Amino acid sequence: MEKKRDLLLDISQLFGIGRVNTAPGTVASLVTCLISYPFIILSIWWKIIILIILTVVGSISGFHAEGVLETKDPSSVVIDEVVGQLVVFCFISEPKLLSITVGFFLFRVLDILKPPPIKSFEKIPSGWGIMADDIIAGFIGGLILFLFLKIIG
Repeated sequence: MEKKRDLLLDISQLFGIGRVNTAPGTVASLVTCLISYPFIILSIWWKIIILIILTVVGSISGFHAEGVLETKDPSSVVIDEVVGQLVVFCFISEPKLLSITVGFFLFRVLDILKPPPIKSFEKIPSGWGIMADDIIAGFIGGLILFLFLKIIG
């Protein structure tokens, strides 16, 4: 008997990336960096539209994944890392290796350590909470990246 695909679960887990054994969030962020060129060169308005769509889809699929996997904020749900990493890239307009690399590390450090106020956003229930802390980590990381790039010229 053929196993039925669960599209919402697949989306939340980025079609299998979230099921890797070691550091699925970091792997998802890295994959996002590798395919970020088209996103980075878009106008800010297109970036915002894409992020809104991905946030809604991520929230719905995250909520679904919590129900299917019967756990709060499952580590295999990595759509939030994709969105958070893309939020960082809203703060740059040229896909340079330095910007992408620093943006990756800033986001991962903030997402893993969850300093205030990032941690407080985890308290938002369900799919929205899964997404919120990563969006805030991405926003803070993007601001730091922007300032870093301004300082180094």
